[in-house]
This record gives sequence, C-alpha cells and structure tokens, in this order.
Amino acid sequence: MNASIETSSQNQRIAVILLIFTIAFIDLVGNLAVFLFATTVKTLQNSFGRLSASQSFAEAILCAVFMCFYCPMVVFEQNTRILIFIAYAIPCFTSIYMHLANHCLLPYVDFGWYFGVNTSASCDVIRFYVDFCKDFGVVSLIAIVDVSTMIMIKVTASRMNSTSSNSLQSQKHRDREIAFVKQCIIQGGVFAAELISFFIISGMQTNPVGIFICTTVAWCSVHSIDPYVLIFLNSELRNMLKKNPIGMTLPKSRKLPPGPITLPLIGNIPQIVYYSWKNNGIVPAFEYFRKKYGNVFTLWLGPFPHVSIADFETNHEVFVKNGNRYKDRFLSPIFEELQDDHGLVFANGEKWAELRKFTMVTFRNMGVRNETMEEKIMEELDARCADLDNEAIDGKTVVEHGKLFELMVGSVINSLLVGKRFGEDNKEEFLHIRHLIETFNEVFTTFDMIMPVWVLKTFFPTRYAIAADGMNTIKDYVGRVAEKRFEEVKSGKYVLEETNPKDYVDAFLIKMQKEKDHPAYTMKSLKYVLLDLWSAGHDTTATTLISGFNQFMHHPEVTSDAPTKVNGYELDAGEILTAQMSALHVNEDIFKHAGEFMPERFLENEKLIHQLIPFGIGKRSCVGENLARAELFLVFGNLLLRYNIQPHGKLPSTADQHPFSAVKIADTSAKLEFIKI
Repeated sequence: MNASIETSSQNQRIAVILLIFTIAFIDLVGNLAVFLFATTVKTLQNSFGRLSASQSFAEAILCAVFMCFYCPMVVFEQNTRILIFIAYAIPCFTSIYMHLANHCLLPYVDFGWYFGVNTSASCDVIRFYVDFCKDFGVVSLIAIVDVSTMIMIKVTASRMNSTSSNSLQSQKHRDREIAFVKQCIIQGGVFAAELISFFIISGMQTNPVGIFICTTVAWCSVHSIDPYVLIFLNSELRNMLKKNPIGMTLPKSRKLPPGPITLPLIGNIPQIVYYSWKNNGIVPAFEYFRKKYGNVFTLWLGPFPHVSIADFETNHEVFVKNGNRYKDRFLSPIFEELQDDHGLVFANGEKWAELRKFTMVTFRNMGVRNETMEEKIMEELDARCADLDNEAIDGKTVVEHGKLFELMVGSVINSLLVGKRFGEDNKEEFLHIRHLIETFNEVFTTFDMIMPVWVLKTFFPTRYAIAADGMNTIKDYVGRVAEKRFEEVKSGKYVLEETNPKDYVDAFLIKMQKEKDHPAYTMKSLKYVLLDLWSAGHDTTATTLISGFNQFMHHPEVTSDAPTKVNGYELDAGEILTAQMSALHVNEDIFKHAGEFMPERFLENEKLIHQLIPFGIGKRSCVGENLARAELFLVFGNLLLRYNIQPHGKLPSTADQHPFSAVKIADTSAKLEFIKI
C-alpha cells in the first residue's frame, strides 16, 4: 500500500515538473524575444516599448526562477533554506526583504505544490499584500492606459478621417492605436483573471490540485501569455522576429542538414553540454553527432546555425571548388563592431581579401625568395639550443618544455613580424604580451560573443568596456613597434628597402606608400593584422609542439628512428570551424585507431597526409600555414637530431587538459631532460 502511494506521489511530482517547466520555458522564450528586440522596432521606440522591454526582462527572470528553482524543488521532501535563498531570493528583491527582515521562508510546500509564504500568520499578511498590490497596480495601470488611449482615438478620429491627402498614413496610425488598445485590453483582462484566480478562487479550494492550478499554473500562464500578446498584435515586431536568427530556429523555417532537436533561442547548447559531459570532451561529442547524423550535420549555437562538415571530400568540394561562395564567415557582434572589418580573423569583404592575399604573398616571399622564414626559425632554434647547452649539468638540462616552446614560437613570430626576437634581455616583453592575451581570454566569454552589442552597452556596460579596452590594449602594445617605425619612416630616420623588406611590417609600410588611397593599407589595419597573426599563430603551434613531445615521451620507440620518419609527417592540430576538423580527424573511417599515436600511418598510406587538414581548407585556411609547417618540421627534426629527450619525473599527460574547451590545451606542467647527443 505504501509503495503504491509513493509511486502515485512520484508520478504527480513528475507531472508538476513537466507542466510548470514547459509553461515557464515558453514564457522565457517570449519574454526574451520582446526584451531583446522590442525597442529595435520603429513602432515601439517610445515609452511603451521601453516599458514592455523592461517588464519582459523582469518576467524572464521570474520564469527562469520557476524553471531552475521551483521544478527541482518539487522532488525534494523537505524545505532547503540555502537553495531557496540562493535560487529565489536573489532575483526577487521582495523575497530578500521578507527572508532577511521577517524570517519568512519561501519553500516548496510539500502537500500543495505551490509557492507560498510559510510558517506564520504575519508572513501570510506580508505575502498577500505585496502580491495583491503588485497585481492590482498592474491591472489599474493597464486600465488607465486603455481608457486614455480610447479617449485619444475618439478625439482625433474625426481629424484623421477628414485628412484626405494623408489618409493612408492616418489609417496606419489609427490601426497602430487600435492594436495598442487591443493589446492593453487583453493584457488587462489576463492580469485581472490571474488576480481573481490567485487571491479569490484559490482561497475557496481545499484540494491541493485545485490550489496548484489556481496559483502556480495561473501565475505562470499569465506571464507566458503576456509577451505573445505583444508579438501577435505588432506585425512589425512579428515580421522582424521571423527574419531574425530567433525566427530561423523554428524547425520548418530553413532547410538544413539533420541534427538534434532545436530549441528556440538556446539552440542545441543543452545537447552539446550533455554529450560533452557524457563522452568526456567536446571532440567525442562532435564525433557522436557525426555518427548519429552523418558527415554533414547542423548544430545551433544559440540562435545561430552551425553546419559541420566532417569528411575530407565534402570539405574539398565546398571550400576549395566552391570557395568563393563560402569565403565569408559569421562574425561575433562585438568583434564586428570593435574591429570594423580590419584584420584577418574577424573580417569579411574586399579589405579582408586584399589583406589575406598580401599576407600570403609576403610570407611566401620570405620563405622562398630570401629564405628569411627558415633563417629566422633556425636562428631562434640555435639560440634556444645554446641556452640549453649553457645550462646543462653533466650534459643534461632539465626544463619545463611548455615555457620553452611558448617562448620559442613567440620569438619566431615576433622576429618575422617586427624583426625582433625575444632574448634574455627582453623576455619580459613576451611575458607581458602573453599576460595581456591570457587576461583578456579569462574575462571574455561566450556570453560576450553572442550577445547583441546594444544589449552589452545598455545592460552590461562594464563587460563591454572590459572587452573593448582589453582588445585595444593588446592591439596597441603589439603594434607599438610598427607605429614607431612608421613615424621614423616619415621623419627619414628609417629607410625601407623596397626590394628586400626585413620583416612583415617593412613589407606592409612599403605597400602603404604604394597604395596610399587603398582602405586596406592603414595603420589601424596593420595593428589588427599583427594582433591576429600574433594571437592565432602562437598558441596553435606551441600547443602542437608540446603535444608532440608529450606523445614522444610515451612512445620512445618512435623517437629512436624519427630522423628517417619525420620527413613529411604532420601532427594533428585542428580547430573547430564549419569544416569540422575535430570530428574529421577522429573519423575511424579515415584514420583507423584515430585515438592512438601512430605516425607511421602516414608513411603506410600517403593519401592520409592529404586528408589531414589541421590548418583548415579553402579561402579561410590558416594564412600562416607555411610558417607553422616550417616551425614544426625544423623544431621537431632538429631537436630530435641534437638531443636525447627524456621525461624528468612523471610522464606528461597526453590527454586534453580541458576537454570541454573549444581549443586543445596540452599538459605544460611536466619537465623534460635534454641530453646533448
């Protein structure tokens, strides 16, 4: 008997959770849509529009409380004061006051399944008058607005009808006023119904189910209806939402490759988080989606679709054969505003195409005509090897290989860009640049990337200021050498050699002199290009070197004959783009035993080397690919030829240190022994 009662109780709880969560989620979607876009519609760029947006923001918070607090609390058997205070009191200032000043708990009431002030008559009085006054005030305000609007329409009706020269405009104005009145009447009626249900009808109920329907369900339903009344009656807002990415998340609105079920606004983020947790990493999660939905699948990152291509043939077809069609990329709103189509990473259009072409030609000239690229890499490698030899004790040097390779790669990049390597005398400059970039990355989040700029400026001005100031600080610091050289060229203190530029900045300044009127060749563009080349070219190459030597420590048999095998060998170092390289490179149909370290696979099957695309493919492939390949080949090959490298202490981990991150993070904590051969 007891078991039957317990089962019935559990079923009731599940039904309550599903019902309230569904209503609250619908409420959240509608209120967020109104909050984000109401004031961008011309007909709502007024006090009423701002009031609607503010009200929707508050209601979105309240419905989130129901989703994230009320629904989980239903499964608890007792009051939990800490959870209540954190999840409910913080977003509701009235509740904070009641909890702290009057010790009134706001728990889930086990027998009634509804919110209510518990434990004392005084708390009941406070709760009743606070809620009643709030709801009565809303209904009264709506009634006043309704009456005022109808009087205004009545007074101006004869004037609008008599104006024949502008009758169409007058009719549109009248239609908007009537729609506004309809909205106010409907909202007023809905709030009045909730007022009666919550404060009158619920008091007549003795059945817990009746109390639940008249209180919790009624409250949630009212706030769910409210935003959709505005959307339904305002055709301009409705049409804008259909064209907006929120509208595009509707299942039937776009024909896209298969993928998980999409939720409005949040897209497939819940599924990505769940399968990343379940499979212990973001890459296994993408491999799961590939296996389930095929080599071409769609994931929605919030309101934006991300079509992932996880096989080489389709990537080649799309990004090489049809490269011009897909050369533009989606730009984060904040980066689009801050960089204003400058640079190589967060830019599109003619300026981007011109800068990419110039950069690739410049790097090619450095590597082919003057062998500058190889010379600078070998110069840096020789200097680091000399440091290792000078620090050796009994022919052995123990170093943290993470710091070694990060400094080495940073020095090579800086030497190619501004002609200045990092030695012991100026190593602090490198550490300062790394500190600036790491600090920016710690503060800047996915939230900042997907939020509309006006939302950040209006509601999160501090976050926007941090992002803008951080990017400008890094850009100005990286570009300070270029700016100083530009001034020296103008004053005659520095002479550019047109036929033999010493570095990338020289080549860019020469191009600026030739193309004075071209919008791509400005100091602002140069600073952003240097920032992009520095930040994008450093971590990827350094991580690949660190990961490679971590693997070598676990597979010493590979290093014993590496000089005969390293030629033509590339390590996997992809990045997650529309060309879904993370899933492609673990595709067992292409790379057998993809999770194992087997460099010999590329010697046994030469076709695999062409299907390994760690630098991307097509028009958006890495502009510094030649530099990265040269660094990897020369550093791996020369270090293995000069030293016998062994682990010092524990073996470094080969696992991704942050498997849920969008980029690979290698283990840099271990130390290696470099023994001179």
